[in-house]
Amino acid sequence: MTTKDQERKALEQIRKIVEGLGENSYIGMAFEGCFEIAEDNIENDLGRSMKQRCRSAEKESAKLANDVVRLQKTNRVLMEENENIARKYDKEKESGTAFAVKYAELDARAEEYKYKLCETENDLEAAQMEIMKLKAKLYDYMVKEVN
Repeated sequence: MTTKDQERKALEQIRKIVEGLGENSYIGMAFEGCFEIAEDNIENDLGRSMKQRCRSAEKESAKLANDVVRLQKTNRVLMEENENIARKYDKEKESGTAFAVKYAELDARAEEYKYKLCETENDLEAAQMEIMKLKAKLYDYMVKEVN
């Protein structure tokens, strides 16, 4: 088994070899980000790889995509409920048979649904942004692995 010092020295030798190949080296491009992972592995007794990071990003992206679908469904349900309440409210108001208490109750429920709808839309937006970021990272990892 090698020591951390031996690992550091080997990593430095590999880094020098790769740097010696020049800026546009195919090998240099393939190793981009790998040296930092190796340093972190050595210093923190880890065993991570670029491939693992890529897979982790793919899994997180898939999870967030599922969250987006779930949030979109919730959003649709809340919008429908809000529209139903608004229709009932308008109908009651037009018929003149409802009392002020009924209007206040419907208003309160409509406001509650509007608030929930707004929260859901914010969660959805945040999840979509996170997916976009993860897809960009995944693309970067994939491009780096291909090159």
